[in-house]
Amino acid sequence: MAAVVGGIGANRDNPGRFFYDNAVMGIQLMEYAWQHNIGKFVALGTVCAYPKFTPLPFREDDLWNGYPEETNAPYGLAKKMRRIIWDATKPNGQPRRCLDVSRAEKLFGFRASCPFREGIHKTVAWYLSQPQYQPK
Repeated sequence: MAAVVGGIGANRDNPGRFFYDNAVMGIQLMEYAWQHNIGKFVALGTVCAYPKFTPLPFREDDLWNGYPEETNAPYGLAKKMRRIIWDATKPNGQPRRCLDVSRAEKLFGFRASCPFREGIHKTVAWYLSQPQYQPK
C-alpha cells in the first residue's frame, strides 16, 4: 500500500497535499483496474481513517462514526474519500490503536502467523536482504 505521509509536523503543514496525493493514488488504481478488466479490486484502508475516539478494538462498522485524529486526518480521509475539515489547533496523536481483524479472517482466511514483534523483525530482515537496499 503506497501513501504520501509524514510526521505530525508534516501532516499539519501539508494537509491539502497529503489528502490530494493519497486520494488520487486510490482513484488511479481503481481506474486502471477498471480499464484492464480486473475482476475484483480490493482497496485497502488505514487505521488513520477511524474516528479519534473509536472503541477498542477498532471495528469496520465504526469507520464512519466520527472525525479522524487531526494529525492523521488528511491521509485517513483520503482513504475514506470524504470532505476534509482541518483544525490545526488540536493535533496530539491517536490515543490508542487496536484492530479487530475477524472480518479479514472470515472473508479471506487471513490470520497472522506470528506475533507482531516477530513479524516486524522478519519484515526488516527481508527488506535489508534485498539487493536494491544494500549500502553502497
